[in-house]
Amino acid sequence: MDKREEELIINNVNLIFFSLKHLNLFTKNGIEKYYDVGMIGLVKGAKKYDHSLGLKPSSYLTRCIINEILYEKRRENRPTKLNIDNTISLSTIIHENIELEDIINSNIDIENEILENESKEELYQAIEQLNDIEKFVIINTFGLYNHKIMKQDEMAKLLNVERSSVSRIKVRAIKKLRGVLNGKQNKRK
Repeated sequence: MDKREEELIINNVNLIFFSLKHLNLFTKNGIEKYYDVGMIGLVKGAKKYDHSLGLKPSSYLTRCIINEILYEKRRENRPTKLNIDNTISLSTIIHENIELEDIINSNIDIENEILENESKEELYQAIEQLNDIEKFVIINTFGLYNHKIMKQDEMAKLLNVERSSVSRIKVRAIKKLRGVLNGKQNKRK
C-alpha cells in the first residue's frame, strides 16, 4: 500500500459511519456487524481511486463503502442452496403419482444407523435378499462395497427409469432391510 492510499484511508474512516447512517444501520448491532465490511470497501476504494476520474475522493470512497455493505447484506439474505437431487416439483408429484413417503426425506445414512445395532456382515447378508435393482440402488446410494456414491439422476439414467422411481426403489429397499434386520434382532432376544 502506498502513502497516497494510506492517507485516503486514514482521512476518510469517518465515511464508514456516514455510510452506516445513510443505510439506517447506525445502531450498536449495525456498527458491530458492518463496520469491518465498510472498512473493506474503504480499502478497496482507496486502492482503485484514480484522481483523473474527476470525482472527489470522499464521493468515490463513500460509494465503495456503501456497495460493499449492500453486497454483504445481500449475501446474508441469500437463501441457502437447495439440493436439486432432493427437490420434487408439484407437476412431478401430480403427473407421476408420487406418494407422501416419496417426498419425505429418506436420505438416512443406513450404514451408520445399522452399524450401531448390527454388524456390517449382517447388513451385507440382508442386502443379498434384495432384488438386483434394489441392490444396485442401495449400494450406489450409500457407497457400499467401496462403490462410488451416485446421485439419483445418474442411477435413473443407467436404469432407464425416472428419478422418482429410483427414490421409490430406495424407500422400498430400506424398508425391506429394516424388516430383515429387525427380524434377526428379534430372534436374538
